[in-house]
Amino acid sequence: MKTKFLTLLSCFVFALSLASLWTACSNEDVPVVPEEEPTGGMGGEGFPVFEAPQVYYYAFEFQDDDYDMNDVVLKVVFPEIVKYKEDQPTEIDTILIDSTKIRVTLYALGTSFKVKAFIGDTPLFDGQELHDAFGVNQGVKVNTGWSPYGESSSWTMTATPVEDFIDTPGGLVEDNGRVHFDELDIWIHVNDHLEEGENSTNQRIRYIPYDMIPNPHKAIMIPYEWRWPLEGISIIEAYPGEETEEAGVYDSEYSFELWLETLDAWRTEAMNEWFKYPDMDKTMTWEDDW
Repeated sequence: MKTKFLTLLSCFVFALSLASLWTACSNEDVPVVPEEEPTGGMGGEGFPVFEAPQVYYYAFEFQDDDYDMNDVVLKVVFPEIVKYKEDQPTEIDTILIDSTKIRVTLYALGTSFKVKAFIGDTPLFDGQELHDAFGVNQGVKVNTGWSPYGESSSWTMTATPVEDFIDTPGGLVEDNGRVHFDELDIWIHVNDHLEEGENSTNQRIRYIPYDMIPNPHKAIMIPYEWRWPLEGISIIEAYPGEETEEAGVYDSEYSFELWLETLDAWRTEAMNEWFKYPDMDKTMTWEDDW
């Protein structure tokens, strides 16, 4: 009788282990938030960050002659809340992110046209034209480096990136902490300040999720710390794929061009991770010494 009871007990414990394992596997992609911490979403202060918070770049192109995708470069991320230990105020205890706010940083402006940026109906940078936000004269390009390639080779001005904070749009954050930056309604308004006519530009360019349009060449979202192309260099040339052992030869499986030509139903932001394989001589970040 004792042996039979122990056998039944062992089976019960084994069944519980299987159930726990199934639960863990089923929820492996769901952020686990300790009950004692804020749960985030739209109503809380934030939720714990156990890894670096994801960043998103949005790049816009409206001058099709160079396709350098640096006409406007914006970075979007949640602000961090750093909490220090009470007994050791110089040591970090917890890093939270404030999911009720979005920090938008203007990094580059590769156009001399007048441009304003928006999220939904909210104007960014106090509604300023982006050259004014940078504090530079109208008609110059900002933070797009110098390129010796192509017809549009030129120096561009350097200016410190500009930040703005806005309330997080409704529906962008779920209660479990998942975010949907691929659905962010971010857009720019371009005006070349000429009179309306054949050669004037007055257009709105909106980021649209990639599965809704066949060829998203006007606005793209990059879920990564990104290097944008130098002035006048096509993004196709700047992201040729992973470099092979043979000098100057690239694996196009990881190229921007392959990503761009993929059918819209199959394309996702991170499909082939093209953004991890820049040509370092033809791309830049604000931190570069150029």
